[in-house]
Parts: sequence; C-alpha cells; structure tokens
Amino acid sequence: MTNAKPKSNLAKMWGNVLSKDYEKKESKKNNEYRISLYGKISEKTEEINDIAEEGKDILIATDEIDKAEEFYKINGNDEELAKEKAKSYVEGQNALYIEAIKKGYDVTDKELDQYIAELKETVSTAENREVAQDIIDSFDSEEDYWKYERELYKKLLPIQKYVKKLENDFIKQNLKNKADEQVKNEWTEELEKIKAKAVKNQDFQELQHDEKIDSKFIK
Repeated sequence: MTNAKPKSNLAKMWGNVLSKDYEKKESKKNNEYRISLYGKISEKTEEINDIAEEGKDILIATDEIDKAEEFYKINGNDEELAKEKAKSYVEGQNALYIEAIKKGYDVTDKELDQYIAELKETVSTAENREVAQDIIDSFDSEEDYWKYERELYKKLLPIQKYVKKLENDFIKQNLKNKADEQVKNEWTEELEKIKAKAVKNQDFQELQHDEKIDSKFIK
C-alpha cells in the first residue's frame, strides 16, 4: 500500500498552480522594475512588493519561488524542505540564465515559436498525454497554456542551449580516458559547481520590507 497520489491528481494540482501563476502574470504588466538587465525576459516587469530577491543582473519574483515551492510540496516534500529546495532551484536557474545570455545564448521569437510547435507535437503523441492534458485543462483555454509556456521558455531555452554546450564540451574532453557512465556522473557534479559559481556571482539578497531596489532595474 502506498500514500503516493495518482499521476492525474498530481497533474491537476500542478496545473492549478501554473494557471494561477499565469493569471497573476497577465494582471501584472507594465510595472516599475525590469526583471532582468539582459535577454528577452528584460521585457518583463514587476512591482517592488512582488520581488523576493535582487541579484547583480536579475531580480527574482516572489511568484517564481512560490511556484517552485508548490512543485516540491506536491511531490512529497515537507514545507521547510520545499522552501529550501525552491530557493536553491530558482536562484540557480536565474543565475544560469544570466550566464547563458552573457555567453550569447539568447533565444529569438522564431526559435520560441518552433520550440513550442515541437512541444505541442510531442505532447499530442506522448503515451502519457492524458496527464499533460490535465495540466492544460487547468487553464481557461489551451491558447492560454501555450502562451504561458512560451513565456517560460524565454528563460529556459537559453539555459538549455548554454548547458548543452557546456555538457558537450565536458564530455568531449573527458570521454577518451573514462567510461561513459563515469563521465556523466562527473558532468552532474561539474554542473552543480558551475551553477554555484553563477549564483555566487549574482550575490542574491533577500529584499527586506521597504528596501529599495537598485535604480538600474527601473525600466
């Protein structure tokens, strides 16, 4: 006997988290602060009360941490551990995004459109497409879901491209003298080091009540 929740229930719970996040973002446009100094997501804005952390080149929205925390809780972590994992994950992703953009791995509108088209095809033919559909059905419309995904991949695609290039280079340098599985394990460790260094470079600081944000983020 297990206490694990059925996949369909988890999908619906996660879909509700995403749809609420989408609705919040749609209602919070044209705000005071740019979320990033670089890349396509620099078009996105937030109000000061909705910003959790400030880095050297990027701001972390409270909603982003909350969403990650909900993900970890849905997947069985207690509240304290979920908070810890969410903070670590979100800081890592945002720091890697800046590194990716500075290394020239931004994404174009054409790339985004192509990726979303491929993602739609993948979802429609997947064996577990019913689970994906449960998430999509949590939105007011399928169009809203894909619009939300497109916004997410403005950040995720540059990270994916950058990390893939680093991984390929690492494997090429190390595969000659080591077993494939060993190199993969070493790459996982190397990526964590890269991420930690990127986070350190951003020097994320949690914003305190009424604390001001650097004027460079004002749009």
